[in-house]
Amino acid sequence: MKKINQYILIVVMLSVMGFPLIPMIPTVVAQTAPIEFSTGTGGQAKDWDPISNGGSSPVQDYSFNAMETLGVANVNFSGQVADWIPHLASSWEIEYWPEENNSLDILQTGGIKSIEFTLRNDVTFHDGSPFNATVAKWNFDRKFIADGNLTGNGLSKWKHVLYVEALEFEDYFTPSWNLTKFNNTMPQYGSWGGPSMQDEAMRGYVPIINNCTIVEDLEYGGKINITSNSWNSGLLGVVCGMSGWGVMMLSMDAYKDYFEVPIIGYGNDPSFLQTPSEAQVIAGTYPTTGFPGHMIGTGPYKFVVHDEGGSPAGGKMVKYEDWWNAPFMPIDTFVVDTWNLVWFPYGVGGGEALRNTALVTGEVDFGFHYATESLNYDDIVASAFVSAHDTTFDQNINIISLNCIDDWAIPDAELFPLPGSWMDYGDKSVRKGVPRAFRKALSYAFDYDTYISATKKNRAVRVRYPVGTSSPWYDDSIPYSYYDLDIARQALRDGGIAPPESSTWTEAEWVARAASNPLYVFDYAWDVPHEDVNNEVYNAMEKIGCATNQSAEWEYSPRVFTAIYNSMWLGGSSYPFYTAGAFNMLWPWADTLPPVGAMLGDGEPWNLGFSYNSTADEWLDGLNFASPAEYQVLLSKYADWFTNYQYGYIMISQDKNFYAISRDFQLNYVFDEMFQLPARIMYDPYIEPPAPLIPGFSMFTLTLVTLGLIAFITYNIKHKKNV
Repeated sequence: MKKINQYILIVVMLSVMGFPLIPMIPTVVAQTAPIEFSTGTGGQAKDWDPISNGGSSPVQDYSFNAMETLGVANVNFSGQVADWIPHLASSWEIEYWPEENNSLDILQTGGIKSIEFTLRNDVTFHDGSPFNATVAKWNFDRKFIADGNLTGNGLSKWKHVLYVEALEFEDYFTPSWNLTKFNNTMPQYGSWGGPSMQDEAMRGYVPIINNCTIVEDLEYGGKINITSNSWNSGLLGVVCGMSGWGVMMLSMDAYKDYFEVPIIGYGNDPSFLQTPSEAQVIAGTYPTTGFPGHMIGTGPYKFVVHDEGGSPAGGKMVKYEDWWNAPFMPIDTFVVDTWNLVWFPYGVGGGEALRNTALVTGEVDFGFHYATESLNYDDIVASAFVSAHDTTFDQNINIISLNCIDDWAIPDAELFPLPGSWMDYGDKSVRKGVPRAFRKALSYAFDYDTYISATKKNRAVRVRYPVGTSSPWYDDSIPYSYYDLDIARQALRDGGIAPPESSTWTEAEWVARAASNPLYVFDYAWDVPHEDVNNEVYNAMEKIGCATNQSAEWEYSPRVFTAIYNSMWLGGSSYPFYTAGAFNMLWPWADTLPPVGAMLGDGEPWNLGFSYNSTADEWLDGLNFASPAEYQVLLSKYADWFTNYQYGYIMISQDKNFYAISRDFQLNYVFDEMFQLPARIMYDPYIEPPAPLIPGFSMFTLTLVTLGLIAFITYNIKHKKNV
């Protein structure tokens, strides 16, 4: 009986020793169902077709995953040739224009004359057709013919990017590179266009690419050669860009009947309905008669549907099992089977707030915060369902554009947009510019530090240069405007806007003057998503005795930047850029593609503030031909003029971006924010920490109790032996 009691004590002791190990036993979660992943997005879906694309989310969310380009930008992209990575091309060889002195007697280097692409030989489209040199050439030809309207059937939507005036840069012609022969001629790309063209608005324009030719014709892969008309060190960006100016590869088999026909919408246009079922999309058996369906490309996901009237509103993509890049993806990625996009239109019905709530409550798995679609960082951090992860500073800069049209020395007839362009800025005969004295005053009356610290809660940085803080060309040594009411008020006196006696006014008198008889009133167009900027402008105006027009006609929703980019205009009519004194907007692509030329040049459609000076414009032109060292000198010269004399834009801030993601997933962050997102998701189900085995007792307490029991049992065993 004593032995039995000893055995029982030994068994009890061994069992007790295992107590602390029980919580460490892993819980096995069986994964049998397909993995679904959802993203909350905003914006208004427009056209995805590269020849009609306006470049908006959610269309970009779909198209960047359905279609691909010959190369992609690396995560630290700065605009240099070395920053591009082959993608649908396996490699490329670049031929440069000879290094020669231009007519300004400056040695000109870095211009790309041609690029020969070797294409991947393991790529198929969603419909099973091969990707090869013939298909690549078909896509290049389609893009440049449509954007130049060379056959009379194109939209010419991106001609301001892909076509240039023959003599625009004649000071930079060299013995080898000279476009004089194209002056006053109709543009020609390959065998298209030329004297037979009917669009007189294109006379004197030249496509930046001369032709695309097949070097090696194979069933899969092969080689093509792109020859350039321009002196373009950024030619790879034109070829590989994933926005409207880029050449994204479509299935030639699927769209052979649409070579000259722009594809409109995403299934909402009666002529281009999304007819294939989800089963057909998965199988790759698209309709062979009528319109075949949307976004049939080579990317990791296939487009199924987008329905802004659905419940919930949004759309769906499904995994392309035969994606060529799947074997090369980081381990445990490319696991999402179905990608659902849930649509929250910002600026309409509180879309941004609804998206934020959906993430916080776990209804949506993923969402980015950036300047065009914002999230509440504090809400995300406090959520039990999602976590926040910082990324980079936003590529867009928050700015206020001040209308400099009265300083513009170019006749109205030559004002952009280009003839026939898809942009329209209103009645040119009504020009309402803002005096330089007032532009300077407002630049010094805006309280940048308070805006960033209080409004942005330090999740932004001050920007005071035409490129973003992350750009390799950012020059922090250039003087800049800052919050100083003495300078602001003196600028008004120097410009004759404020009377000399205002030098003795009290703070209360300045504010009273703004309310009763403002020194200056200007029409300020502001958008609801940038209301925080609008509030700070209002405060700044009060402090310098001025006022803004706060009437509803100048309130815009959604963002002005989005409105411009998508051709969505106030009240269905043209947005009055000529007659608006100022407006909120975003300065796009601040780090990846410095837009100084497009935003400030004499004939560029993005120069919405009409900021121009002939000497400064020469510096801008020089940026296209400069070496890296010369580029920095020219850009800094321009920045000094732009920041300390012209005051055409108030450069406010760059937001700190982040993304919110469900605790069940992780993001392997590789390329830019929208590039093939679902393919880089890892599934890692979140498991709540196990509750204590005995309520109120932690593992530490349980271990102490176990050790005590072991000591007690050991003592009893020894004691019984001695009895």
